[in-house]
Amino acid sequence: MSLLFWLTPVGLLWIAAWLAFAAAWMLGERGDNRHAAILSVTGIVLAGMYAVVPAEPAMSEYKALPVFSRMAGTCSIHAARSPLGRIDILEGPNIHLAPGLELGYRGIVPSHSVLLTDGDQPVPVYHCRDDRDRAFLDRLTSAAAYSFLDRPEVLIVGVGGGSDIHQAILKKAGSVTALELDEAVIGALRGPLRERSGNVASLLGVVILNREARNYLATTRRTYDLIQMSLVDALGIAGAGLRAGQESYLFTVEAFEEMVRCLKPGGVISVTRWAEVPPRDALKIVEAMALALKRVGADPAANIVMIRNWATVTILCFRNPPAPAALTAIRSFCAERSFDVCRMPGSVASGAIPHHRLDRPWYEEGAEALLGVERKEYISAYPFRISAATDDRPYFYHFLKWSRLPDLFAQFGNRVRPFVELGSLLMVLAMLQAVVLTFFLLLFPIVAVRGRRGLSRRNMASLGYFCAIGAGYMLLEMGCMQKLVLFLGHPVYSAATVIAGFLVFSGLGSLASDIVAEKPEKAGMAGAAVVALIAASSPWLLDGAIHIAMRLPDWQKFPLGMLFIVPLAFPMGIFFPLGFRHVLKTDEDLAPWAWGANGFASVLATLGAPLLAMQIGFTGLAFLGAACYLSISLYWYLHRSQPPVSEPPGLSGSPTVGTSGKSVC
Repeated sequence: MSLLFWLTPVGLLWIAAWLAFAAAWMLGERGDNRHAAILSVTGIVLAGMYAVVPAEPAMSEYKALPVFSRMAGTCSIHAARSPLGRIDILEGPNIHLAPGLELGYRGIVPSHSVLLTDGDQPVPVYHCRDDRDRAFLDRLTSAAAYSFLDRPEVLIVGVGGGSDIHQAILKKAGSVTALELDEAVIGALRGPLRERSGNVASLLGVVILNREARNYLATTRRTYDLIQMSLVDALGIAGAGLRAGQESYLFTVEAFEEMVRCLKPGGVISVTRWAEVPPRDALKIVEAMALALKRVGADPAANIVMIRNWATVTILCFRNPPAPAALTAIRSFCAERSFDVCRMPGSVASGAIPHHRLDRPWYEEGAEALLGVERKEYISAYPFRISAATDDRPYFYHFLKWSRLPDLFAQFGNRVRPFVELGSLLMVLAMLQAVVLTFFLLLFPIVAVRGRRGLSRRNMASLGYFCAIGAGYMLLEMGCMQKLVLFLGHPVYSAATVIAGFLVFSGLGSLASDIVAEKPEKAGMAGAAVVALIAASSPWLLDGAIHIAMRLPDWQKFPLGMLFIVPLAFPMGIFFPLGFRHVLKTDEDLAPWAWGANGFASVLATLGAPLLAMQIGFTGLAFLGAACYLSISLYWYLHRSQPPVSEPPGLSGSPTVGTSGKSVC
């Protein structure tokens, strides 16, 4: 993972390819001419591909980076990469960005650069030298909270180009703490963008931290007057549905609950999103805020305000019911800027004539319904999925209801494209591709080579056993990975810890399988049942352990994260070598097919896990993983009457035999 700070993803693939080539060369026997010939051809092909394959994958011409680059006078002033992606900073006379600015604004927008992540998600970086340059930031919906707060202590989630920091400085914030997960963005603001950003990272009273927001909220003892999240992703990315399969823990019910608990009395959460018709993001956030307020004993209907303009929607969530003076200040703020008040406690906003008219009052109707008694009926009937995301199902960007696709096509016809999530569609297509490959590379060949005997009940049971190992292993590994994201504070740290931990400890479990090799049936039945029990209870066990250890320093969290998965990973490593010994004893020719079945099941489980988690959550994935290991226990139970399996030659002492296509369990 750390290599991603210096190498491109394509570069890492080349390293993996050459390491595999080196491993194949070391495993070859001297004098084996056939092996040498295959290696020679493979080396020539790899060298030829290395010469012609570009170092970076081709970028879509419709992404923001190529679009901006084609503008006259545009030049690149900085580029960097991190495990979270690549950033590019462009500058040019024809680049003009002011997301959500009041349509009637007649002032000047200062000169600015644009920061892009992975060739998209354009974020302006304004060269603001003083408050005169910052004045336009008061004409955004995101400034609403400052209309009633006096010198607030502000927490900003997502630094981006520093606009929210400049806005806080303009509104005389008492202190500003800004959280940014991508270290490359912070490095750019402190380096090549230092002057161009108006020294935003060095302003008095501003502290920028390289922290994940949820991890910070769970560990800090500070409280704030304002917690602000403004346009933390791009309209193009969210609108295209490319993030439908991506987890986001910023907008879950648990996230807003933690934010509410970090507010001072009278404090407020401000979330700004892009305006859409029909609305999706904003209504989903209102639902999540409402559930979070209920958890802390507050009345959602009395604590939530929504305003919008032509491009953005801002939702305000108060810890306590806002004072009448605060509501009056918000009304005045909106009236001066021709913004629409969509929802306010104690008033019927939809009765006012909107400045930005839609075909129907989507936002007013949605906010009132979600905070009223008909909430469940409204969510069920709405054309998109607007039920709140949770930590168990953190797919905030998943709005598509597959059952409503025919209705969407009937209503929008050729214009349905923005409402069909590419992320979900691509995952389904990848899954179908893997299923087709499974048939042609596993099931069809085994019938062609072994005839009808290849589909015998015994063979299918053995292949099912290895499929259960591969699928169960990957489902549980991915579930643990998601749980540890919040604990370790970074998705890269979580991935590295969990993958390494499962590889090491399941490998040790494979080594320990020699101890129980004489009685595989009893070891298989009891061991798989224990794993199933641990897997089924792992969501609650991990949550409890993480809650206890959350405030520990980072250097203690990483080894603890490894220890958390030992009870699960170690016994999971036993079952592949036990089963492989059994196959070699009963039908040695089936061994390659067993290995292939395990690999295919691992791939299918990896691709299918996000799709399943969208529907049943990570707790559901844990139960599916437990069911896989229960089927393994059943397999050994059905083979309990067979005589003990003697150890085949050449397998003794082999510590690590692959369980998931990764040669580890």
